[in-house]
Amino acid sequence: MARGLNQRKRSPTQPYNRTDTEHKRLEDQPAWQTNVLKTVMANTGAMLVYLDRNFNFVMANKAYIDACGHTWEEIEGRNHFNFFPNEENEAIFRQVRDTGKKVSFRDKPFEYANQPWRGVTYWDWTLVPVKEDSNEVVIGLVLSLIETTERKKMEEALRRSEELYRKYFELGLVGMAIESPTGQWIEVNDRLCEIYGYPCDELMKKHWKDFTHPEDLDSDLEYFQQLQRGEIDRYSIEKRYIRKDGEIINCIISIGCRRHPSRELAHVYALVVDITSLRRTEEHLRRAKDELEVRVKKRTRELRELAHRLVDTQEKERAAIGSALHDEIGQSLTYTTLLIDRALRKPDQQMLAEAKSTAQEAISKIRDLSSILSPRQLRSAGLIQAMTTMVEEYAQRTKVKVDFDHSNGLDEVPEEVALASYRIVQESLTNTVRHARASEVKVRLSREQGNLHLEVRDNGIGFDPEAVKKSTGLTGIRERAQALGGDFSIESDPGKGTLVLADLPLSARETA
Repeated sequence: MARGLNQRKRSPTQPYNRTDTEHKRLEDQPAWQTNVLKTVMANTGAMLVYLDRNFNFVMANKAYIDACGHTWEEIEGRNHFNFFPNEENEAIFRQVRDTGKKVSFRDKPFEYANQPWRGVTYWDWTLVPVKEDSNEVVIGLVLSLIETTERKKMEEALRRSEELYRKYFELGLVGMAIESPTGQWIEVNDRLCEIYGYPCDELMKKHWKDFTHPEDLDSDLEYFQQLQRGEIDRYSIEKRYIRKDGEIINCIISIGCRRHPSRELAHVYALVVDITSLRRTEEHLRRAKDELEVRVKKRTRELRELAHRLVDTQEKERAAIGSALHDEIGQSLTYTTLLIDRALRKPDQQMLAEAKSTAQEAISKIRDLSSILSPRQLRSAGLIQAMTTMVEEYAQRTKVKVDFDHSNGLDEVPEEVALASYRIVQESLTNTVRHARASEVKVRLSREQGNLHLEVRDNGIGFDPEAVKKSTGLTGIRERAQALGGDFSIESDPGKGTLVLADLPLSARETA
């Protein structure tokens, strides 16, 4: 190298100031060779290093210095493997030095021992021996490097992306296809074959127009032709297909494309989702909704009729109560008043006795009426005692024999259950005396499987339950039972008597 290059501060492309044989050889080179060497090392895109035969740094270009993580002053004259230890690479360097044959590597991995944060890096590198002109002795090595880490990462990312795409394509939950610009299949996945019902080899010979439902073909073709003309790049529509077995299915298709720089169509990509079961479910729900609306309207009509019957019943009951108060109790009290008034004007023991008897009769009628309106005994004495009193008074009043059978411990039942059972028996006995012409009635109360079980059986003339289905009394009984979450039924035939059955659930604290 020309002596003019030996300055106090040299660039890394200058030889370091040594007096050994290697420096002498560089000093003896012609100036033009030195200039060529400097120019090449300074302007090449690769990282270049010249090492002596013992692998000490003699020269390095700027690209290398910028990438190695050290300054030239730190590495000048020192061994390469002091900074970048690697047994495998050191063995390769020795082999090149000893055999005089160059080596090259592509994407060779390397980890910096003193720079672990860089992780695994990859390099294309070549190691070329430098020999003396006079003999084959290797006097140095030229190392050229190009880092390929980013390229390697990109290739790996691309490979993984391709693997992921292939896996998704082959195992996808939706039908996938790649088509030519004319719509011919290029590649299809198994799911698409399942949707259309064709084996893959048979499907590949067809065009999607072949099994599109005729009523949906025109709209699909219109969109596809817009895609071919470059007016749109994607579209999604719902359409019907006819499977190989003849079944009509509903699908949503999403179409996209890849174009050449000239905007000509290169490939068409299709995603197909079978929504047949969804549409069927929607249809079932629609029908169920329509049926529910019909039932609601029917039930609303029934409730209105029931409300009308209840109002009518209330009016009849009020009229009956008014009649009882006016015609029976009122007349009795009026007659009693007249008797007392006469007795006051002219004392008469017989008249007073008759007045007392009439007043007592009115009091008894008031008690009966009060019991019908509100069974106070039910709250004070309990269900069984109230029921016993009711059936005894019924038997005495109607001359119908009543047999009342009950289990023990039925007084401690929820108030609403006790009242409902009392009213059900009361209404059943009222119907018996009005319609059944019975001579005997059996009333039975018991606990069964967590319910209060109630039976009222008579030996009357019976009736057809369907013929009197809208009876206000029976409707009232049924509504009472259902309001508590219970069950109610009537068994009867003309000439065979009647059986009223009810099961009323007890509260959670009660046990069967």
